[in-house]
Amino acid sequence: MWDRLKRLFSGSAKSPRRSAAQFNTRRGNQSDERVLPYWSQRTPLADSAEARFSYLGNGVSHEAADLATDAELLKKLELPVVETGNQLAEAIGFSPKRLKRLAVHSAQTRSCNYFYFTVPKRSGGERLLAAPRPQIDACCRWILREILDKISIHPAAHGFAKGKSIKSNAEIHTQQQVIVNLDLLDFFPAIEFRRVRGLFESLGYNGQIATLLALLTTEASREPVPSPAGTLWAATGPRHLPQGACSSPSISNLICRALDRRLSGLCRSLSWNYSRYADDLTFSASAVAGQRVGYMLHRIRGIVREEGFQVNESKTRVQRPSQAQTVTGLVVNDGVSVSRSTVRMLRAILHNASLHGLESQNRDNHPHFAAWLEGMIGHVVNVDPQHGVKLQRQFRQLKKQQVSHNHE
Repeated sequence: MWDRLKRLFSGSAKSPRRSAAQFNTRRGNQSDERVLPYWSQRTPLADSAEARFSYLGNGVSHEAADLATDAELLKKLELPVVETGNQLAEAIGFSPKRLKRLAVHSAQTRSCNYFYFTVPKRSGGERLLAAPRPQIDACCRWILREILDKISIHPAAHGFAKGKSIKSNAEIHTQQQVIVNLDLLDFFPAIEFRRVRGLFESLGYNGQIATLLALLTTEASREPVPSPAGTLWAATGPRHLPQGACSSPSISNLICRALDRRLSGLCRSLSWNYSRYADDLTFSASAVAGQRVGYMLHRIRGIVREEGFQVNESKTRVQRPSQAQTVTGLVVNDGVSVSRSTVRMLRAILHNASLHGLESQNRDNHPHFAAWLEGMIGHVVNVDPQHGVKLQRQFRQLKKQQVSHNHE
């Protein structure tokens, strides 16, 4: 032993340090087989062209390598059968490189897929909206047209549904003894990436395609952050449905199918009526069933919470026949109608405009006042033709009057 130590310190013997090959030799194996570091080990997926889609960002990629597709279910639902990221890119009309760049998630990025801006809420405060840039908008429109529009929503959903409107939503609750209005708090932000990915997986898409579709239709709220390399857009929370994307309303309706089914079943068992317009939930009942308002509210809150949402308690209302009962802005005491105050306001604007000109009535400095006024009148025509047609006739006369005045 002493002779060995003497040789080591005198340099007469080589250091016993093992080479990289010796260090990586499997224990118990006498061959020269090497164990590659984990970052260099390859799977069949990594050797394929789909390796570019196996990682799409931190926290969102753990199912991106899954290529097990339920093709039979997709065919049954008449949805496009795409099994790889390359196929999805080709179907949308982008290169795989461009699609990944649009989909990949990053906590900080130099550019983002949305323009962010705020608009004032009627109840106070501001609402953050996100307007999609052209390329992400093209992806969302393809997803809406080829996938989302082909899936049925629950009959209780009236918002963003073909053939339905705020009028059809209100008609369910006419001439009732009690009407209960509830609002879901932060509706779109509550529908996060994992729920959207689960929706696409439930349709038959594999983990990679579901991840890509969910990434293309969700986004994290972002704020600009200055840095030495320039302005970065930093995520301020998890990815969720953006308000402004054309696909968000349809996805929210599909996500809410379980909520609508459970609330409809509850109301049916207790002789109540139920409908939902986006984040507005409306319940109504006759005199006898309406005596259980407290119990209904308790059950509704529980179901809403279990389905991943939260009731905005500040907007909960219980309406009786002694007041103007409104559902999504329409009066439903005796049939569906626009509020009297709205009709009186439009009459006053048209009358004063005929005397002093249309622009004199734009007291809120609306950038497109004439178009806004025409839209409001069209809304009255759709809901209450008896009053709406008269207003429409007055508006047309006003436009002719303006044209003749401009020619003089």
